[in-house]
Amino acid sequence: MADEAKAYLDKLVIHYLDEQEKYLSPDATALDRMRAMATGFFEFAQKHPVYFDAFTFTQAAPSLHSFELSFDDYLQRSGKRPTLDVLLNIARDCIEEAGGPRDADLVRIQAVSLLVGVHGISHLCTTGVLRHLSPTAKKQTFKACLDYLSAGLAVGFAHGAIPPQYPVAMGGGLPADKRIRAKDLPRGNDGEVVRALLRGAVEDIVDSGLSNMHLGTAAERAGIDFDRATHFIEGDQKLLSLLEKHIDAIAHEHLREQMRYAGGKSLGFSTMKACAFGYLGFAHHDPVGFLGLTMITSGSIVPASFERKDLINSRFEMGETFGYFMTIARDALDEAGGPRTPWALYTMVMSMWSTIHGFAHLTTFGALRDQPREFLFDLASRIFDIELVGIAEHLGIKGQIQGF
Repeated sequence: MADEAKAYLDKLVIHYLDEQEKYLSPDATALDRMRAMATGFFEFAQKHPVYFDAFTFTQAAPSLHSFELSFDDYLQRSGKRPTLDVLLNIARDCIEEAGGPRDADLVRIQAVSLLVGVHGISHLCTTGVLRHLSPTAKKQTFKACLDYLSAGLAVGFAHGAIPPQYPVAMGGGLPADKRIRAKDLPRGNDGEVVRALLRGAVEDIVDSGLSNMHLGTAAERAGIDFDRATHFIEGDQKLLSLLEKHIDAIAHEHLREQMRYAGGKSLGFSTMKACAFGYLGFAHHDPVGFLGLTMITSGSIVPASFERKDLINSRFEMGETFGYFMTIARDALDEAGGPRTPWALYTMVMSMWSTIHGFAHLTTFGALRDQPREFLFDLASRIFDIELVGIAEHLGIKGQIQGF
C-alpha cells in the first residue's frame, strides 16, 4: 500500500509539472521549462496541501552523497525516484543549453537547490508564515522568489559551481539533536512545569494539527494534572501565545549565535548566510520545535518601510527571529547599495527564507532526511551560496559576491 501511495503521489506531482509545460511556446528554453516545472509544483502544493504533506514525508531520496553517475547518465534517468529524475534531467538540460561544465555533481547541486527553494516557498504558503496571504499575494511572492532562485541557478548552469561564500560552514560544529519528549522533561519547579506543558503543546500541534491543540492534551502529554496545568496557564490561547514566544526566542538565539561566530557585525551578504546556518542549526537541534514554530507563527511579514528604526519597532509583530533576519537583510541590502524599497526587501528576504526553510524542512522531515549530517551541512552552504548569487544578480549588486 505504501508503494502504491508513493507511486500515486509521484504521478500527481508530475501531472502538475507537465500541465505547466503545456503553456510554453515551442521555442521555450530549458530555463523556461524549469520555471514552468517549479510553478507546477507550487500549484500542486496549493491545491492539494494534504497530498503535498504526504509527498514531503514519504519521498525519502536515495543516498545523494554516494551514487555516482556521469553527466550523460542523467538522460537515461538515474534509477531513483521519478520526481528526482525530472529535476536531475531539467538541471542537466539547462547546463547543456547554457554551455556550462558537463559535471554530474553540478547537475546534482543545481537540482537539489531547485527542489529546496520551491519546496520552501510552497510549504510556507500552505503551512507556514505565508498561509494567511491571499491566493494572489501567494502567487506574487512565489514568482518573486522564483526570479531570485532562477538567477542564481542560471549562473551555475553557465559557469559551474559558485565560489564558496563566507561563512563556509556553521560556527561551533554541527548541532546536537535534542528531540526530548514532554513526558521525559523534569517537573520539579514551576518553570519546569511550564516548559513541560509547552513541549506537550508543540508535540500536540505537530502530531494533530494547530486546530487540535488544547491545554488538556498538552498536559496529558507532559504527564501533568489538568488542574495543575490551569494554575500556570489559563486556556488554549494563552498556551499558544506563550509557546510561540518560547520557541521563537530559542530560534532567535541560534541566529544570534551564528552571527557571533561570523563576527557579530555587518559583513554584507555574509550576515544572511550566518543567519541561514543559525536557523538550520535550530531546526536540527529541535526538529519538532522547528516544525511547531512554522505552524504557529502568525506575525506580519511584509515591511511597511525600509527604514531600520521602523523594522526594529515592528519586530514584536514579526516575531523575534523573522524580525531579526529582516533587519540583518535590510542592513546587507543597504550596505550593498541595493534598492531601498519595502518590496525589494520583502522579496529578497522571502526568497532567502524560503531556501533556508525548505532545506531545514526537507532535511528534518522530508526527502533529504536520511542523508549523512556532514554531507547535508556542506550541501547547505553551497545551496545558500546559490541563493545569495541569485539575490545579487537579480538586484544588480554583484559586488557582494566573492569570486565574481
